[in-house]
Amino acid sequence: MAKSKRQGSNKDRQWVEAKRHCRLSREDIRMAKELGLNPRSLIKNIPSPTQQWKLPVKQWIHELYEEKIRKTPVNKCRDTQLFKCSAHTASSPIPLHAYADDSASKKNRDNSLQETMTDWQEYVDEMWDDNEPLWLSESSIYREISEENRRTQQRQKDFRLAAEYVAQAFRQISAVGKVMLFGSVATPLQKEKPRYRKYRRTGIPMLHKCKDVDLAVWVNDSGCLRTLQKARSRVLTLLLEEHSVRVAHHQVDVFIMEPDSDRYLGRLCTYSQCPKGKQECHVHGCGSTPLLRQHEDFELNASALTPERSIHLA
Repeated sequence: MAKSKRQGSNKDRQWVEAKRHCRLSREDIRMAKELGLNPRSLIKNIPSPTQQWKLPVKQWIHELYEEKIRKTPVNKCRDTQLFKCSAHTASSPIPLHAYADDSASKKNRDNSLQETMTDWQEYVDEMWDDNEPLWLSESSIYREISEENRRTQQRQKDFRLAAEYVAQAFRQISAVGKVMLFGSVATPLQKEKPRYRKYRRTGIPMLHKCKDVDLAVWVNDSGCLRTLQKARSRVLTLLLEEHSVRVAHHQVDVFIMEPDSDRYLGRLCTYSQCPKGKQECHVHGCGSTPLLRQHEDFELNASALTPERSIHLA
């Protein structure tokens, strides 16, 4: 009996040590015990600085526990805070009471949420298995994805406005022939597999995020690149003052094109000094024309400038 008590006491101390080392809560410890894990295995699974790919112990426990819940029969899950995903269909979206915006903005958010729910229902219909029901943890994930899509759409609108401002400024420069917007800012946003793990686990596709503005500019004099630089910086500052839209100058990529042959020559450099002495300045041909930057092994695809994938701005 005394030996059994000592073993129990040692086990308790090990759990306390695991809780401290792994930074776990009481609820995390409860989950670990239900999963049949022991305190030593928790401590051994603490990721080292060289194991960036490894999840923290807390997240690891939660993933294992959620996986167990998914495989639990319906009659054993009545006391858990889960719900069946088929109960939330596109015809009954989750209300967004947290927003107190104007009616137009609220309508846009509701439409975005409606699309999210429709995508999710299609995914459920495809993946549904009667022997192993599909479960979700919290309804808030719908609102997060819907809000993320709304921000993505707004960012595309901001980038398009920035493209119009820059194109209008370039139009004032005599050496500029025409300006075209291309890339993801110029075309309708496509849905794709989420990049972040939290959203990727749901299986709901999200809108592609625009990272920058791509402008193709035809110039007949390479000596105007300094003028293009100044014009770009000036109008982006004006955009911030007039519309409170913040777009950095390095987020507007200017592709310099040759007027007669439509040949890609390079990009307008973001540095005011040429050469700057940075590592990217050592690419072959970079700086041979001042402020005309070259990217190693980069070729502009001619199809990127087709009418259906681009917009003529100037």
